[in-house]
Amino acid sequence: MNKIRILPIAAALTMMVAGAANASDHSLLAAQKGDLVPQTLRAVPTAPVKSLSTTAAPAKPTVDHRPVHVSWKLDASRKLEAAPKPFDRSSREYWQDVSADELHRGLELRTTTPGALIRLSPVGGDFGRLDPQRMQVTHGGRTLTGAEAMSNSADTAQLRQAGMMVSDGSMVMKLRPDLGTGPVTLKAADAKGRYVVHVFEPKSPLVLHAQTTRDTIASGQSVRLNVHLRDAGANQAMDSVGGFLVAPDGHTRDLRYQRNADGSYSVDVTPDADHATRRGLWELHTFTSATDASGHTVLRDATTAFAVSVTNARLDGSVQVQARGKKGIDLQIGVEAVQASRYAVSGVLYGHAADGSLKPMAYAQSANWLQAGKGSIDLRFDAGALAGSALRPPYELHDLKLVDQAHMGILERRAVALRFSP
Repeated sequence: MNKIRILPIAAALTMMVAGAANASDHSLLAAQKGDLVPQTLRAVPTAPVKSLSTTAAPAKPTVDHRPVHVSWKLDASRKLEAAPKPFDRSSREYWQDVSADELHRGLELRTTTPGALIRLSPVGGDFGRLDPQRMQVTHGGRTLTGAEAMSNSADTAQLRQAGMMVSDGSMVMKLRPDLGTGPVTLKAADAKGRYVVHVFEPKSPLVLHAQTTRDTIASGQSVRLNVHLRDAGANQAMDSVGGFLVAPDGHTRDLRYQRNADGSYSVDVTPDADHATRRGLWELHTFTSATDASGHTVLRDATTAFAVSVTNARLDGSVQVQARGKKGIDLQIGVEAVQASRYAVSGVLYGHAADGSLKPMAYAQSANWLQAGKGSIDLRFDAGALAGSALRPPYELHDLKLVDQAHMGILERRAVALRFSP
């Protein structure tokens, strides 16, 4: 009986020794330009939960502590981007915040192409629908009623039916294309309170582009906003550029743009530390003025956004590679945390084709609850994700990301993180 019991134990020890022999220690590659790598760590502030009742506090949400691993095969013929491309916000529109008095006297709007769309949205309440019959539009010395000047219109119900989220009392009117371009004066005798007036020129060749250098930064880092005005693709000079930054908590500060040699403008933005701990996106609002070839004033506004992560963890640079023959590959990714939370790592495994080219092989993501201190997450590329692939080592791990799932933030991201041969 003793021999029967000893044999399985010996076999298990043999497997453990073989597994340890197949494991190898590696280090992450040096960070590249454009990688998101935190320099300092700090815990995410936790605001006290206010009770909605005097008798009982609301239940706090719970975070799953169980580990999760997923992976799947990728099409080797598809080209992937190792780093995300920042969003390019394009705009053929602008906004104005105006009072009822301004609409009573006559509000001058700028148009550069026929068929402009004008939307009026009440601010702070529903003051009743503006009647196009009572509105006046003056253009080129002619004064028309709103009904005469527009080729189409839509009220609040119609806009919502079309999928637009608009405030009560909103309306849109499309100017008749035969009215042409240039200044337009809009009068609304029954206007009350304040309105946001939105002018959109869908067919205009003049497009404002606002693009940040990255979509996410770590707390304390900076992001650059680049602003270009293009006329049918060619750079168009701007007469003035202004804007402001809005934090998730509503804090606002003005931005000072610098002109570049090609006529574009840029501004480096470092979020205020006192306002960089709230969830939500930071918004960059830019408004510009230019003059087109016909001498008309061109107004364009654009809003884009970026995220700021409070980095309570980072990759510590260590990786242990565990090959399991045809069963898969495990990458034990080292993580340093200053706060207990649920963290996740993900990445794309690349291999070499017969011609020596590097191609995507599989994607994996793993998540687990980690306590503060040194830990690791097992990034598993399972057998099914690697089965049938003709790609060979040495392998590379691209687009390695560390995410805090509990606080919904990207903490670290590396375009090319690791090269190894199991």
